[in-house]
Amino acid sequence: MGLDYFTISQLGAELHQTLLGRFISGASYSDGSLKLKIDQRGLLCFQCKPNGLILYNTVNTSSLPWPSKNDPVKYFVGARFIGVSLPERDRTLSFLLERFNQKSKETTRGNLICEMMNRRIDCALISQENQKILGGWGKEKRIVVGNSYIPPVKDCRMVLGFDSINVREHLKNLQGDNFLELIRQNFSGFDRPVSKEVMYRCGFDEKDPGTISNLQKFWSTANEIFNSVGSLGGYLYQEKGTIHFTAIRPTRLPPSIEIEKTTSLIDSINEFVNRQKTLNEYGSQKKETARIIKRALKSLLSKSISLNNELKETENAEILERKGHTLLAHLHQVSKDAKNLTLVDVFKNTSEEILKYDFDENETPVEHAERLLKVAKKLKRRKEILPSIIAKLDLEIIDLKSVKNSFDEPENNLDELRCWLITKGYMDIDKTNTKEKIKDRPNFGKPREYLTDDGWVILAGKNNKQNDVLTHRIAGQNDLWFHAHGYPGSHVILKRNGHKNEPSKIAIEQAASVAAFWSKGKTAKKVPVVFTLKKYVNKPKGGAPGQATLKREKTIIVHPELPYKTR
Repeated sequence: MGLDYFTISQLGAELHQTLLGRFISGASYSDGSLKLKIDQRGLLCFQCKPNGLILYNTVNTSSLPWPSKNDPVKYFVGARFIGVSLPERDRTLSFLLERFNQKSKETTRGNLICEMMNRRIDCALISQENQKILGGWGKEKRIVVGNSYIPPVKDCRMVLGFDSINVREHLKNLQGDNFLELIRQNFSGFDRPVSKEVMYRCGFDEKDPGTISNLQKFWSTANEIFNSVGSLGGYLYQEKGTIHFTAIRPTRLPPSIEIEKTTSLIDSINEFVNRQKTLNEYGSQKKETARIIKRALKSLLSKSISLNNELKETENAEILERKGHTLLAHLHQVSKDAKNLTLVDVFKNTSEEILKYDFDENETPVEHAERLLKVAKKLKRRKEILPSIIAKLDLEIIDLKSVKNSFDEPENNLDELRCWLITKGYMDIDKTNTKEKIKDRPNFGKPREYLTDDGWVILAGKNNKQNDVLTHRIAGQNDLWFHAHGYPGSHVILKRNGHKNEPSKIAIEQAASVAAFWSKGKTAKKVPVVFTLKKYVNKPKGGAPGQATLKREKTIIVHPELPYKTR
């Protein structure tokens, strides 16, 4: 969704108040999101993608991976926020940062510019010393690491907080009768809901003429609202099935629409994201349910056609039975080598009833007669049972058609409908929402992760192939390597992750306990575990996955158990 000037200004004021003086303890960029860990508690997230948002979660305590030397997010770690502002006419927020360099004993400053134009978010970290770009996140081609930062092309339309109240000096395009279109052409930073709200407060309608005096009143009212931003908090509402958040109270909405007031716009945005996720999940479930109903109905209709065709074929049972018995009655007249013949039906009194026979290759007349009688018997049996099956099937089709026709009615409960589909056997409870299950399925390509009581990361392989990857690709040369002595089991790594000090006795014991737990000796009370630096662990030439040789190892006796903290 687009971010209007009111919302951006309010968000900037709240982030300035919230982040001022706080330190960044971690940073990462993945899945199109730049994430900054704030003082080991909150998480600031910039969604660098179309319709992205700036999110701040004050209760997020999860840690972020330590950035590599070549990752530009490393510049954030250890930096402190000294201000957040809306510095330009364009929709951007500037996060001013400073960091003390331990090696040079100098304080450096930089700007994290968050651009919010064209319904997307792009970020650039700029050195305040030379205006060079240290890091870029998003898809904006202007943002190239090493180049000087070039601000976005200036918006020629009027901008709240920057241009004068007198619109006569600026307005150039007054063509068209639609008031909302004139607002879009002449004023920057107004989305449709906000434009409608300002018009409502002015007493205008979309059909009102876009005269200079009307636009002047619109602009003056918008500036009055803009000047009050910063102390308004946030609002959340749902209109025509779409959830909105805003920094200004939507007074234009009818009483039937519930408007929720939050203490901050940050809270409104977080709640918006949570509800949007729920709404998207509901929409995904609804689409999946509609597909299941359509597929089930198609299957039932196909089955009905097939069964009715079978029922029609049962009408041949009598003639097949007569042909079989007639052939058996005339066997003394039929040559064994005959391929076809005609006989008078013995069940009819007139000689006009002639039956024709065509024998299959290598089929004797007796075998042909027996086959005809067997098929006739089968058709008779089917004729008895098919009508009840078809009647039951027709009722199922009527029920499913009724569900399909009323599927989009608001009083329908999707959860109850899905339970009904599962009960009827149209939906498998273990196979519903396959895409969602694939997305949520644990990634078996990653090792198990734990945290020691003093914050060290423990990694444990899940199988022999993953043990190889963990030991020879993921582990650093000075990480500690563990393995249960005398038992098959996981390779376990105690990651340094930037720790300059040596791991504590607690960290070593807990890593060894993980190696003991994920081994064949996990049921023993005490298990010996060998450990050494990863650089002293090698794979034998031609060795099978998981095999390793080591030297300079030490042994520790531990009880098999997992740490309390799991990443």
